[in-house]
Amino acid sequence: MKRCFRMRVCALMSTGVLGVSPVFAQGAPVEPLTGSAGSAAPAPELETWLAARRDGRGRACERHAVETHGRTIYVACGESGVWLVRPTPSGFEWLGAEDLGGVVTGFFVHDGRVWAEIRKTEARPIAAVAETGGAPPGSAASPAPRSDAPSVPEVPSPSGTPEPVRAHEGRVTEVGLGEVVVDLGRQHGVRDGNSVELVGTVVEEVGGERAERHTVLAVGVVTVVAERFSRVRLGMNERVPVGARARVVARAPTRRRIAPPRLGGLWELELRARPFLALDTLGGGVLADLSVGYRFDSNLHLELAFRPLGFGVGEGAPAVVPVVGYAAIGYDGDLFGVGLGLGGQTVNSPDFGTPSGSGTVFVQAARLGARDGLNLDCRTGIVLFHSRFDFSWFAATGQIPVGDTTWLVLGGGGGSAGYGYGEIGLRALLRGNGDRGSLFFTGTVGGVGLFEDIERTCGGPNFSFSCPEIVEYGGPMVGAGVELRL
Repeated sequence: MKRCFRMRVCALMSTGVLGVSPVFAQGAPVEPLTGSAGSAAPAPELETWLAARRDGRGRACERHAVETHGRTIYVACGESGVWLVRPTPSGFEWLGAEDLGGVVTGFFVHDGRVWAEIRKTEARPIAAVAETGGAPPGSAASPAPRSDAPSVPEVPSPSGTPEPVRAHEGRVTEVGLGEVVVDLGRQHGVRDGNSVELVGTVVEEVGGERAERHTVLAVGVVTVVAERFSRVRLGMNERVPVGARARVVARAPTRRRIAPPRLGGLWELELRARPFLALDTLGGGVLADLSVGYRFDSNLHLELAFRPLGFGVGEGAPAVVPVVGYAAIGYDGDLFGVGLGLGGQTVNSPDFGTPSGSGTVFVQAARLGARDGLNLDCRTGIVLFHSRFDFSWFAATGQIPVGDTTWLVLGGGGGSAGYGYGEIGLRALLRGNGDRGSLFFTGTVGGVGLFEDIERTCGGPNFSFSCPEIVEYGGPMVGAGVELRL
């Protein structure tokens, strides 16, 4: 320890090793403290409440000191670490505990944060007299000090210029689009390109006691470093809440291109348009997809879609409007999904002798692979038309990752609803990391055809009869689409 501050700190150094560490509230970020602070003898009610309480390891609180800031009470509980308590009208509420690796004996406030004073027991080898020949300390025969002896990290002085802090753990203080901010910066040894492990904590009850379960949510990459804070970029579909623990690690980032994790609790809005020019006539049209869906935190997915909604027109011929609209519900997992839908559609190309019209469509959907990774997504339609079931259409889309945020897409389909198409293109993530606020863009090229069987009146001046005719528009297309997640 390079310096001593406060008489009680120096006194502790005579019995062991004193460390100083910032106090963190379980499940919440460390915020700058405001208002007045002070230590006071705890009320008898708090003493009684503490005596009956045990932490997740079954340890009681050996109270050394109490510090109050706002509504939060910090209790130095010796070997049990720091306990955080909040008074309520009916008593006290347990906020959590922090094991700081030593005996917590007191608190002080510096730079708007609560710091805990920690006493640690330390062992060092002593050279035998036979080895030194009984030489007095400092003589040539005295053994040199051990370079590998444990050392106490430098800490900021309560009064004066703060010195660098070798902190190994921080908290997530802000969440942005595809990134988080942690309270670890240059003064903690963080540098650009470092990997930062982000860990979530869930409090569970085990055998009548409260215990913590820690889960690694992501390993991100530091992109911007300030004195006390850093910005960490997350991988595809990684979600980290405010308050998650953060520490620098020597691990590769958790960027999964083939099978990124599934995200729930978000809306998805999609619009895809494929305008085309009709060949062999003066005309053209568009084939569009529109959908809105919600992915629950559970593996449930709801969707309302028009796949497709088309329009084609040409000189001297009627317009063609193929439509398939349905509502679907399905299971949406990390690596596969299935669903069923019900809706209506046009039947522009029925069997011979049956006029075109519309019917009830039953949709089946299946996806093999991750939603934002390598996958194959297929949909089929069975139509109830003129009191019988017929296979109506088939559509499929394949997706292949070609970068951290880009995918090659191939798609096509068609059927008696009155359309057919094929396309190839690129899907790119423009903003975010797949979570809320993310924006995707897809550009494709290919071809589109729209058609419908119609009945015309044929014959001469003295007689007439009905004759079938196919109206169709088709040609090359350039498509564009956007996806927004909320």
